Amino acid sequence: MNIQASTLPFIFVEHSKNPLDALTLDVFNLKNSSNNLIILCESRADIHNIRLQLIRQAQTKNIKSFQLPDINSMQDWVWQQARSSKPILSEYHKQLLLVDAIRQSKSIFKTNNLWAVSKELISLFNECTLAQIPLELGESSFRELLNSSYGLSKQDLHSISKESEIIYKLWLAYQDQIKAGNLIDPIDLYCHWLANQKEFFSDSHFYLIGKHRIYPAEAIFLNRIKDSLSIYYPQVDPDNLATANHPHLKFFRTYGNHAVKPLDIIFNSSSDTFKRINQLKSEFPNNPFPKHLSLFTAGSIENHVWAICLQTKKWLLEDKTPIAIIANDRLLIRRIRAVLEEEGIRANDLGGWAFSTTSAATSIEALLDATEKDFKKEPLLDLISSPFLPQSGILKFKQQVYACRNILHKHRSLPSDNIDKFIELISKELMVSHELTTTLSLLKDSFESFFKPLRIGEHKLSKFCNSLMSVLNALGIKDCLINDLAGAQLLDTLESLIHSTNKSDIQINWNEWRQWLRGIFENNYFIPGDTDNRVTLCGFQYIDNTKYDYVIFAGIEEKRIISAKKQGTFFNEKVRYELKLKTNQETNAINYIRFRQVIEQSKHVLLTAESISNGESQEISSWVKMIELFSQSAYSQSLKDDELLQIFSSYKNFKALKKHQVQTQPKAYSACKLVPENISATQYQSLIDCPYQYFAKYILGLKDQEQSEKFEAADFGKLVHQSLYTFHFQEHNKESIKFTIDNRDQLIKQLTNVSTSIFNHALFSKSAKQGWFQRWALNIPAYIDWSIERSNEWKPLFGEKKINQQFIDSTNIEGQIDRIDSNQQHHSVVDFKTGSFPSDKSIRHGEAVQLPFYALLDSNISQVEYLDLGKRAITNSKAIISKDELNELKIKNSERLIFLLNSLHNQTELPASGIDSKCRICDYEGLCRKSHWNR
Repeated sequence: MNIQASTLPFIFVEHSKNPLDALTLDVFNLKNSSNNLIILCESRADIHNIRLQLIRQAQTKNIKSFQLPDINSMQDWVWQQARSSKPILSEYHKQLLLVDAIRQSKSIFKTNNLWAVSKELISLFNECTLAQIPLELGESSFRELLNSSYGLSKQDLHSISKESEIIYKLWLAYQDQIKAGNLIDPIDLYCHWLANQKEFFSDSHFYLIGKHRIYPAEAIFLNRIKDSLSIYYPQVDPDNLATANHPHLKFFRTYGNHAVKPLDIIFNSSSDTFKRINQLKSEFPNNPFPKHLSLFTAGSIENHVWAICLQTKKWLLEDKTPIAIIANDRLLIRRIRAVLEEEGIRANDLGGWAFSTTSAATSIEALLDATEKDFKKEPLLDLISSPFLPQSGILKFKQQVYACRNILHKHRSLPSDNIDKFIELISKELMVSHELTTTLSLLKDSFESFFKPLRIGEHKLSKFCNSLMSVLNALGIKDCLINDLAGAQLLDTLESLIHSTNKSDIQINWNEWRQWLRGIFENNYFIPGDTDNRVTLCGFQYIDNTKYDYVIFAGIEEKRIISAKKQGTFFNEKVRYELKLKTNQETNAINYIRFRQVIEQSKHVLLTAESISNGESQEISSWVKMIELFSQSAYSQSLKDDELLQIFSSYKNFKALKKHQVQTQPKAYSACKLVPENISATQYQSLIDCPYQYFAKYILGLKDQEQSEKFEAADFGKLVHQSLYTFHFQEHNKESIKFTIDNRDQLIKQLTNVSTSIFNHALFSKSAKQGWFQRWALNIPAYIDWSIERSNEWKPLFGEKKINQQFIDSTNIEGQIDRIDSNQQHHSVVDFKTGSFPSDKSIRHGEAVQLPFYALLDSNISQVEYLDLGKRAITNSKAIISKDELNELKIKNSERLIFLLNSLHNQTELPASGIDSKCRICDYEGLCRKSHWNR
């Protein structure tokens, strides 16, 4: 091979149409050589692709003793060879130094997003170093270089002085910080070693494969080892306008003999179109495209994604693999992946998920949001709903969180210094677990110890990061993250950040730190495990040096397939081109090469597009248009995929039919371990009203609709219950109250005072409380009259009595009874009602089960009744059931409850009842979809 340096910093290379095939053949021919084989490539993604290809080829050729050569990206290999006595900067540490440089240069450069600009500067400085732009010669030399690149005269030199001043001074400040810290930039190390290494690798043979861009600094080294170097890359046609900006066109070229392919003719822009059509038809009498290339156009994003999914499923059923779905639009890839997962296909997504999309990062953001917003109710509840808080009884914990949410929804926000009051409130209204209150207490302690001091002023970035990790440890979140795939990778990233920030003295404030952390979550990715390797999702940058037999190019509209990155802060496209830096035109030229490689090397390629997006017509890529034009003109055949169109039409018809298909009520069944260990009267009533409602509410643990912040009838009932309990059963009242006619006025006054105190302490507006209190005050005399009359036969025994006892082997029954009265050995249950309550008939017919259920809790209960407190100035007992009638109801309800509980534990399917009166007040119609049932 003849590699020679030119006056320009580029090298002369051979080219190969199929680089992997040529590489494989060469490597196998040299496999018994004494030479050390070293394969260098563009990126770490290429390493995987090349390794996989070599292994496949070895298996195909039945080469069992094949030893895989060393495969590295070029930069990684150099860093392995170079031995630096100074610490090498990580990308995170470089960004911190640049942020500090920007902050110190506010007089010349102002920006609100330090992190975004620093990231852009890292890329710019790296490229400048690789392109050997001599910033070290001073600002005046750099300004002259920019002047030449912009094409300005010497008189106009002042117009670019500001840009050159900013870049040079930021670069100089960055270099000063590196020297002060006795550090070394990894790209500087890379270029320095390439230029100055003296060792000649006589016992090694190098392969450079698929590296589209070779920078001047790299060309120096490659020229030095030219006698032991083989370079493979796709052919770039100098006469094709699509590749006019490809970096390889700057190489001196030599062409070998290779068979002309259809795309060579189609994309040969140096020839007349009509002549090329005739040439294609002459050299290829039969249309070469329909057998392995097809086109599908959809009218919407939904149809587009579903067509891709259907084609993927079809190929999988036909055992046509490996499959690649390639798109230049990351958002489209995410939507495709979501639909594939709905269909049970967990594709291998090479782009991965941004950490910001994971529940692990969301939990950390929720922690910081709750801190930042002073623990107001919504961010606080979002935090304690996190799946990464340590929980033993997860379902019960979640139900408690939802209950807290509903309780707080009707109260005003609590200030951050009053989180103790929050704990007191939920403890008072709920039987919350010790685990929940402990979590809240730990949260309060962690905030005060670590985060509160950081909210004001500027601090070292390392202090923020170390404090975050300390809080994650204190709350037990770190241990939970370790057991999650995304969480474990996120922790590794945070540990790297801490390692980098500990070396930095940069001072930032809380908001800047939050901005920095969000950027980390957005720009770092994790690859999910347990994927189906038969299907790969990826962008254009991942398809170099690999082969897929069946490919879907998704989104081949011009706006998606052509790269048009937003112009950066520094340099326009023309200047970047003149300075030998990357440009959008160059990226598009490289993507064209990739596009052609895939079409020519795959067994079948499906091209997909949307004809309309956001109400606007979309143009198909000019590359695809050209192929379609030649197919139509030379052979009168379209590339349209009629088979997929037919499959998709059948799918749409099936979907429409299914949508209008007669539905029946759903049937619920559950695993034994999900059935609650305890059942209450409310749960039993739900099971009777509708088993599907019970399934959703108590087995799945789905929350009810959130309560209103307004004072409602339910709140009124709770305050009346609390007033009556305090009046009858507080220790100083229990023995002293005498219910007689003579004491009537005193009793009314005493209950009124107790009620006034209870209502006044409720967390509602004063006007709302006063209105509802007046309603209850009108009933107090009638209630006292009822109590005096009842005292002749029954005496109050317990209030708000909680009872839990075993019912069958697997289930306990439990309840909280408003009031239990006694008469010798007999007990009577009184259930207070300030609103509506069931009729006598519904209780006796087994439709309302609360009173009979209470009778099951205590064998001494001989009478049950409701006390109507809802009518003004009237208090009456309702639905009094006693003696034999009550015993009969107890037996029937006991038998039915045993049957239902055994059915749940035996996983028997229990259908939704669909009773209109129950459905009207049900929160789960969206699950059972009653409106779609057969009528």
